[in-house]
Amino acid sequence: MSKINEKIGNAVIHAFRCMKKKKPFTARGKSVNAVVCEAPAWIILENIFIPYDKPGIPNGYQRPESKSRVKKLGTTLMRKDVNFPTSILVNIRNEDAINYVQDGKFNYHPELHEDMIIMDGQHRLLSMQYAIDNLDDEDRINYLKSVEFTVLITFTEDILFEMQMFQDVNDNAKSIPANTRMSLILKRIGLADRDLAAAMEAVDENWKVVSGRIAEDLANDTDSVWYQRIKSPNSKVLSPNVGLAAITKYFGEVVKSPKVSKKGAKKQKYSRDIINAYWNGFRLAFPHMFDDHSSKFTIQSSLGTHVIMKLWPLMSEWILDNKKLDNKNLLEAETYIPAFKHLLDNCEGTNFNNESVTGEHYWLKGKEGYVGAYSSEGGKKILFDQLSQHFMDD
Repeated sequence: MSKINEKIGNAVIHAFRCMKKKKPFTARGKSVNAVVCEAPAWIILENIFIPYDKPGIPNGYQRPESKSRVKKLGTTLMRKDVNFPTSILVNIRNEDAINYVQDGKFNYHPELHEDMIIMDGQHRLLSMQYAIDNLDDEDRINYLKSVEFTVLITFTEDILFEMQMFQDVNDNAKSIPANTRMSLILKRIGLADRDLAAAMEAVDENWKVVSGRIAEDLANDTDSVWYQRIKSPNSKVLSPNVGLAAITKYFGEVVKSPKVSKKGAKKQKYSRDIINAYWNGFRLAFPHMFDDHSSKFTIQSSLGTHVIMKLWPLMSEWILDNKKLDNKNLLEAETYIPAFKHLLDNCEGTNFNNESVTGEHYWLKGKEGYVGAYSSEGGKKILFDQLSQHFMDD
């Protein structure tokens, strides 16, 4: 497929010979037109936008750039040719642009149609840009600029379609990281993706949206134990931390509980307040295990957080049934202080060095603590079974 560049006034139009997809894609009952073109690298590189998934950007979905991957392929391109047999997938967020497909050509008008949004193929393109930027050989630079990529172009203003295409391609080709997948779910639901909402409801997974939103909220709450300790795509986090996908699952202990299930529209706020109170209560009871000292302990690692959250149903019942306790309000941090003191008073074991460890030392990281040996899923279950006895025998 050849291409022709034309200049009309001060505007440049890139005309690509193309083939229109006979059967359009579909997105929520609407057809999405598409064409397959071949375009030289320099035109694509000058007119692309990569919608990275970053905190606070609701329409981003692309995984972070892998600089090592870009450098490796880019360095190779500097010295030898590489075949690119698979298509670059892009979307033009201008549905009228399909009208510029005439006589077997797509007349791409960057100023009118705006950027090509990269749904798949960012690393191939960024590697080409790396090679061009780091070469001194003008002949090689010009050659690389002229290398043609096969490009599948869709035409829709529906950003949810882009997200779905990105997820479909990567779920079926290379795995999307769990945190990216969870972030995508939250973004798509936030953009009113009814198909996804219906699919989640059908398998009783609506709770994940509530739990995930709580996680995102607490990660940005400066008063929360979890401020900057929940890892989302492209987010800056402190250490230790727990991934968005994992903590969404762990917070589900509250969100899915009978105490919350009947709260209706107030479920998210009620769940958030309970989770926040629960962890703040832990911090009030043992402040030296959090904040600047948290890196010494497993509490805010995936292991510790999973077990502590699994204990919440038992600890909350222990509080409500304990006649010696006056405060029964599960929305207040002070309510949980006696429960956490009771828990740590009963934490006792032998560490890797065959030393007896109790209380807070039980939760130390590595060989000095007891819980580190239970990091597997099976190990977590054993640890939970041991700790849960302290709230069932009293």
